[in-house]
Amino acid sequence: MDSFKVQGLAGEASLSGTVSIEGAKNATLPLMAAALVMKGETRLTNVPDIADVHSMNGLLEGLGAYTTFKNHELSIRTQEANETILNTDIAKRLRASVLLIGATLARSGKVTFPHPGGCVLGSRPIDLFVEGFKKLGCSVEEQGDTYTFEAP
Repeated sequence: MDSFKVQGLAGEASLSGTVSIEGAKNATLPLMAAALVMKGETRLTNVPDIADVHSMNGLLEGLGAYTTFKNHELSIRTQEANETILNTDIAKRLRASVLLIGATLARSGKVTFPHPGGCVLGSRPIDLFVEGFKKLGCSVEEQGDTYTFEAP
């Protein structure tokens, strides 16, 4: 155990204790999406037990992956992940669903998904994603709030 001395307005005080560093959502969600590119098992540790992680698990499972999550450890097996349509209900609630676009395209050559949601600011544009994938040679079809990307 480490201890520290702190000088404040009220004088010197000693602090001691242990701080656990929790896993970060913004690091975990991209790693989960990247696991889809792998044909095999990916194991992540120190995964935060939060709604967004569970939602991303649901999206991965909808694509055919098998996930297990226990005690902040996540296993993602992708051998059977052959689907190309993101679960609409989950993707509309999770802004990070856009992370699965490239991984699904790399794996299957096609992906269909709704305009992602989950932002308290309201609907956020994804035009940068659309234009970026077009420049990479993808065809993009837009029907209402649903997009289908196909890689050449």
